[in-house]
Amino acid sequence: MPFYCRILVFLGFFVISFSSFSQTKPLIGQVLDSLNRPIAYANVVAINQSTQKIGGFGITNDEGRFKVTLVPGSAYLLRVSFVGYQQFERLITEWDSEVQMQIVLKQSDTELGLVEVVSEMPVTMKGDTLTYKTDAFTTGNERKLEDVLEKLPGFQIDDNGDVKVQGKKSGQSHGRRKNFL
Repeated sequence: MPFYCRILVFLGFFVISFSSFSQTKPLIGQVLDSLNRPIAYANVVAINQSTQKIGGFGITNDEGRFKVTLVPGSAYLLRVSFVGYQQFERLITEWDSEVQMQIVLKQSDTELGLVEVVSEMPVTMKGDTLTYKTDAFTTGNERKLEDVLEKLPGFQIDDNGDVKVQGKKSGQSHGRRKNFL
């Protein structure tokens, strides 16, 4: 193969490989609350406005910082959300990959549903003995002791009627299933 053909082939591969690496640019920032405290684990999504697809996604770290890699030249809707805060949105067309964007989330005024305060714990521990308040786990429609035990956390009853607590056989059972009234 002549020398100039080798050069053309090399240049062709170079141009193809160069164009296959799309240029990306990171968008960096920090998410804070109104008291300038970092918000960890907030969702950061950049939606490409021409394709309406997610162009980049990230989650903030313990310091509220994020890094989303985007392709420059497109417009993105930056959407930041976290439970208990109002969603933040901003249209981004140009950004400096060296300058950190600061986003402040405002607390949401959404009220929580009804909260029930329980004065007694359904499970108590004294020494090595666990005591269960069965009415916290049952509905009153149980006809067998087996039905009650299966609803208690950590209890299982195998096909032989043996009771296991946290996977370990407990006490003596004789394979009989008793009715519970």
